[in-house]
Amino acid sequence: MEITTETIRKNIARLKSKVVSDELIVKYHDELPLRDEIFSVEQLELHAGKISESHEIAFERGENKLLKRLDENEAILIAVYDLLSLTLEKKLKIAPAGEWLIDNFYLIEEQFRIAKKHFPENFSKELPRLSSGPYSSYPRIYCLALELISHSDGRLHRNSLNRYILAYQSKVDLTLGELWAIPIMLRLSLLENLRRVGVRIYMGRKDRDLAAYWANRLIKKAAESPKDVIIEMAEMAKANLLMTSAFVSELVRRIQGQNIALTISLSWLQQRVEEQGSTMEQLIMLEGQQQATDQVSVGNSINSLRLLNSLNWNEFVESMSSVHSVLSKDPSGIYSKMNFNTRDMYRHVIERLARKSIFSEKEIASKCVELAAEKVKTGETCKYRHVGYFLIDKGISELEKEIKYKRGAKDFFPGLLKKHPFFFYLTSITAVTLFVSLAVISFLLDCGSLRQIVIAGILVLFCSGNLGISFVNWFITVFVKPKVLPKLDFFGGIPDEARTVVAVPTMIFSVENIDTLLEKIEIEYFSNKDKNIYFALLTDFSDALAKENENDKELLEHVKNGIESLNSKYRDERKSIFFLMHRFRKWNESEKIWMGYERKRGKLAEFNALIRGREKAGNDSVVIGDKDILKTMKYVVTLDTDTHAPLDSVRKMVEAISHPLNAAVINKEKGRVTEGYGILQPRLGISVKSLNVSLFARIFGGETGIDPYSRAVSDVYQDVFFEGSFFGKGIYDVEVFSDVTDGVFPENLILSHDLIESCYLRSEILSDVVLYEKYPSGLVEDAYRRHRWIRGDWQISKWLFRNVTDEKNIKRKNPLSFLNQWKIFDNLRRSL
Repeated sequence: MEITTETIRKNIARLKSKVVSDELIVKYHDELPLRDEIFSVEQLELHAGKISESHEIAFERGENKLLKRLDENEAILIAVYDLLSLTLEKKLKIAPAGEWLIDNFYLIEEQFRIAKKHFPENFSKELPRLSSGPYSSYPRIYCLALELISHSDGRLHRNSLNRYILAYQSKVDLTLGELWAIPIMLRLSLLENLRRVGVRIYMGRKDRDLAAYWANRLIKKAAESPKDVIIEMAEMAKANLLMTSAFVSELVRRIQGQNIALTISLSWLQQRVEEQGSTMEQLIMLEGQQQATDQVSVGNSINSLRLLNSLNWNEFVESMSSVHSVLSKDPSGIYSKMNFNTRDMYRHVIERLARKSIFSEKEIASKCVELAAEKVKTGETCKYRHVGYFLIDKGISELEKEIKYKRGAKDFFPGLLKKHPFFFYLTSITAVTLFVSLAVISFLLDCGSLRQIVIAGILVLFCSGNLGISFVNWFITVFVKPKVLPKLDFFGGIPDEARTVVAVPTMIFSVENIDTLLEKIEIEYFSNKDKNIYFALLTDFSDALAKENENDKELLEHVKNGIESLNSKYRDERKSIFFLMHRFRKWNESEKIWMGYERKRGKLAEFNALIRGREKAGNDSVVIGDKDILKTMKYVVTLDTDTHAPLDSVRKMVEAISHPLNAAVINKEKGRVTEGYGILQPRLGISVKSLNVSLFARIFGGETGIDPYSRAVSDVYQDVFFEGSFFGKGIYDVEVFSDVTDGVFPENLILSHDLIESCYLRSEILSDVVLYEKYPSGLVEDAYRRHRWIRGDWQISKWLFRNVTDEKNIKRKNPLSFLNQWKIFDNLRRSL
């Protein structure tokens, strides 16, 4: 076999690892398996109560000893596995416990990977530690796990674990961090137990190999020269061998009955064993008992590791958490209706506050409920009666004062951003821009005439501005955590009061195009099946020089028949799942063409009016589907033709927009939403299919966070200003949308309606919900798309500028804040 440099390197590394493992085995060979008196469930409860009274907590943070111990345990178990594998290769028999290790070592390796992944060093340092006892400076929850493993011989049960933790908490409350650490601590304890048994297996295997060596020498000498057996015995005595149970039992098994000359060897062995205060029979029996108990311990530990993988730890933590039980008393009743991730987000806020407060987590939760209860007495709306208002909304400042929260250095920068976000944002961009510009211009002072320097300075200033914006955006996303919106739990189905329709505004121009649209909404139906989710096509004919074309009637009949066919196909499930709203062409004076009125914005506006039962007189739109059902819709999810909503994404959007903290509040004087959100924009991803269409798509489609129209990941506007941008794919409240935007925008002027609508309706990015859309397949298609954006953004900018200069109508026509005007400018800059 060819010996390569890589082979030599691996062999050297393995030898070094073996030396380290041998040293660790010698270091830990005296530690016995975690095998104490076996307790029943009732006895475990009593024991948990006793140790809770004996635990004393250290106030200072300690080092993480568990990760080092985990690495050592892994090295030892790998050494045991290698030794047992080598033994099997020699076709020798191994102990039953060793067979368990060999057969399930893949599971053990997986547990080590999970433990290292889910047990970061800082997490361990945050856990309460014991100040005294044999496990002083170790996390309290780790010692609690060791006790459970010791008194159950590594055999875990759901019931015994629950009752054991509840019994401990009857005297002392565990923190949320400790409850979340229970599964990882149980893993560490079980791996610790396997390591301890593994050392016994390793030492036993070494003793058996040594016994086999001496037995072979004795048997060989007895066969060749019986009288010289005594010489071999003298050599064995000189070696000063330890008479362990494994060595004695293996040696006796091999030489007994082999040769009469070996009788003297057995007599000598008996004498040596008796000198240790035992007999060969006792050692042989002890070895059998140890192998049996080790087999049970290894089997229990491995089965318990499998159980840890199957348990629902979310339910376990909530059932054990005293914070959860307190927050469940939320006066608004919203807390228990939320999904697990939102409830957990609330609890993590309490956990963070407790670290810098004199109050415990349970006490902070109680304070939060008390503040919410006071809002009930004053007759506030549901939003202010909800505990979440004091945890993740504006009410958190009240809670921080109530619990005497001590702000640290880490809170300074986020606090400054929260108080003066726009000032800090623009000041930072200006500072970076001026610094870079002055640095470059100072370098150019000696390189040209004044005219050249001025021209270069203007260009540099423009480039520096882009650099400044990009740098500040990057800086903020590094130091400010992305915001995740709270959600209700509609896993069992969306309620009737949150009924939703998925609308696809589009144009029809051929039979093939219509078939593709019908297939699309059927796919969306299968991806988002729910009794209260419906689907609609909002269609126009393509632009034309005449009001009607030859194939208009044929196309209209085809799309009508297609919708009716879909409703008939799924009639057994629900009545009228699919809808069609088709509009006819109208003359557009500015474009000098027959087209659908206001294109996509017009379709959505008329669809909203249809839902609200406020259709304009003389509206000749064709509507297919039960209008009575359509009038019960609360939300609309709007998708482009090339956008796909994956499994359950619509339900998740409805869960978010239905939460009281996200509910839109309209300021009648300003004519826009000032609290909550009227639109929620999911994060956008690129479909894999479109990336493989062309080289252009493969090169540019993977840019993360560069193009906001194709990939709206968590952005600066949301994280700093708590407002995102809307790019035409998302969910909105029909009533809020119509009340705010009806009659606000001029006719035939604004093409990019989605961005300006988000400024009026206040949008937010749902960073944990993803929609997928097609990426342009070529440069021409991408350029056409960007031309449309630039044109639309420029139209908005001109309209805003005209309103700003019109002092008489500024309040009525342009209620947008500086932030929203900046977003429009920044969007135009990025499009360019």
